[in-house]
Amino acid sequence: MRSFIIKSLLFILPFFVLLIIGECVARISPNEYKYKEEWMREHGNEVHTLVFGSSHGFYGISPKYLGNDAFSLANVSQTIVYDDYLLRRYQHRNLKNIIIPISYFTMITGDLENGAEWYRAIFYKLYMGYPKHSNFSIYNFEIASFQSYKAKIASFFEKSQPKYDEKGWGTSYTLDKKDKDNWDKSISVEAARRHTKDDFSRLSQNYNYLKSMARYCKNNGIRMILVTTPVWKSYYIHLEKKQLKVMSSSIKKLVDEENVEYHNYFCDKRFVEDDFYDGDHLSDVGAKKFSKILRRELNL
Repeated sequence: MRSFIIKSLLFILPFFVLLIIGECVARISPNEYKYKEEWMREHGNEVHTLVFGSSHGFYGISPKYLGNDAFSLANVSQTIVYDDYLLRRYQHRNLKNIIIPISYFTMITGDLENGAEWYRAIFYKLYMGYPKHSNFSIYNFEIASFQSYKAKIASFFEKSQPKYDEKGWGTSYTLDKKDKDNWDKSISVEAARRHTKDDFSRLSQNYNYLKSMARYCKNNGIRMILVTTPVWKSYYIHLEKKQLKVMSSSIKKLVDEENVEYHNYFCDKRFVEDDFYDGDHLSDVGAKKFSKILRRELNL
């Protein structure tokens, strides 16, 4: 029996060694979370404008067109909970403005861990020090999300180019990669359906996080700017009126209570087809255009 156990351990040992090596490779592979953490640690005190939010901020607002002293802390599927955490995480003695995109789904989005993209919580834990999860949870291991784990290892050995620029803006949504046959129809309809929820139970919590951020900004002399990024008409017409009303009434309440700014570009007619990558995301061309508009109209 003892001999069998020893042989079994010797048989599986190489697999464990490979998994450990793979975990190490995945962690040293470049990614936007690690990059933003390191960049803010080194340059946080030089920043005047920070961009937060989910993919609408990550792909839709390019800091390089907001000025040399702007940077993006936005990430795909990032919720207000993480926005609040990241605002307080870094030293930024010269911070003057924060821009927070408010999307159709922002105010009712639940915990990242409970959704289809739960694995993104791993990246906040590993690379941005998010303290919610213990070191023994699945959120402390890249391999817990095997698909992402494999992609990082492949990216490391292929020496793939980062999908973000030096200012933290996402560079994947370019016109040459756009699905020009479906972006205006099926993709927009599916996105609208995916972003529409019946459960508004997280509304109060998300509102309170925004309120907390507003008070932090007020106490530290920071201008808090809420924006709704442009969307294409085929996305907008499939949105539920009830959820839109919840979005607008929540923001109006925050503006009235905390005296923050809100600028709504949802159906801005200055944006044309080439400005969009899909129904609710700007392309690289649109992001450049929108960012220049923000700098001019918000006096950044």
